[in-house]
Amino acid sequence: MSTLHDRWSSLAVRERWLVGLAVTLGAALVVQLAAQLGAGAVDGLRQDVAAQRTALAMAHELGGAPQVAVGDASPLSARVERSARDSGLAEALRRVDEVDPGRVRAHLVGARFTDLARWLGAMQAGAVGIDTLLVERSAAPGRVDATVIWVAGGP
Repeated sequence: MSTLHDRWSSLAVRERWLVGLAVTLGAALVVQLAAQLGAGAVDGLRQDVAAQRTALAMAHELGGAPQVAVGDASPLSARVERSARDSGLAEALRRVDEVDPGRVRAHLVGARFTDLARWLGAMQAGAVGIDTLLVERSAAPGRVDATVIWVAGGP
C-alpha cells in the first residue's frame, strides 16, 4: 500500500489530474456499458412477456375445441368434412379426397390458424391420426393454407 502511496506522491500535479480524469472516464464508460446491457435485457424481457401473452391468449382460444366422436362408424371422409365444418373451417375447406382405404386428404385454403389448430386437436382426440401435415403461410395475416392426410385409428 505504501508503494502505491509513494508512487502517487511522486507524480506531478498535472499527472495526478490526468490519472484522475482517466479513472473518472473509465468509470463512466463502465456505468454506460452496464446501463446499455440492462436496457437491452429489459427490452428482451418485454418481448418475451408479449410473446407469452400471445401464446396464452391462443391457448385460451383453443380451449373450446369441438369434440369428435370416438366410436363414429361413418366413413373417414365424412367425419373429416363434418368436423372441419364444426371447427369453423367450412369456407377454407376446398376438398376432401380418399387417398386409399383408411386415409383421407383434406385441402384448406385461407384457414384461420387457430381454427386449424383446434380442428387438429379435436380430430386426434377422436382417434383419427395425422399422417402428413403441410402448412404454409397465406397472404392474409393469421391465415394458412394446409394439406392434412388423416389416418383412421391413428398413424
